[in-house]
Amino acid sequence: MNGNALSINVCSTTPTTSGGQILPELALPTSSSPEQSAVHFLEDLDEYLKLKSVDERLKLTLVSKSLTEEFAKNWFMATKKHINSYEEFKAKFLDQFWSKESQSHTRAQIYRCRYDQSTDGSVASHLLKCAVLGRSQQPPLSELELTEAVTSSYPQRVQKLFVTSNIKTIQDALSALNRL
Repeated sequence: MNGNALSINVCSTTPTTSGGQILPELALPTSSSPEQSAVHFLEDLDEYLKLKSVDERLKLTLVSKSLTEEFAKNWFMATKKHINSYEEFKAKFLDQFWSKESQSHTRAQIYRCRYDQSTDGSVASHLLKCAVLGRSQQPPLSELELTEAVTSSYPQRVQKLFVTSNIKTIQDALSALNRL
């Protein structure tokens, strides 16, 4: 074997190089469920297209392959003749799948949710799930607003910990939770 050959198959995919580093082949992000955040899907897709240096003319072709959730795929197939660019797709996709009404519903869920160990797992996991939802809002919830909203979802002992610890950020909250 020569010195440039790989002796293992990294992630069972064909490796590529970037700046002298060997990287595994990147999988195309997909919209696989109606519950998936439209914002997070587009962020993942943007990152993929940038890392792969995809030509603008090919982006909409990859969009059609990335939409695996039935409703999203059907929506795109029905509307694609009116979409002329990837940027236009993103705007229309967000209008359809992340409307003001959807965001309002999600924001209300963050404020109304209650921590349930059987479904949320750890208290830290519950906080992080809410943080991801809050980050997807347009505009995103501030870390202070999010931690204040989530505080009331916890049992009294955690609420007291948050109040006495002067929580202002997600990291502050995680650090306080680690002391439990």
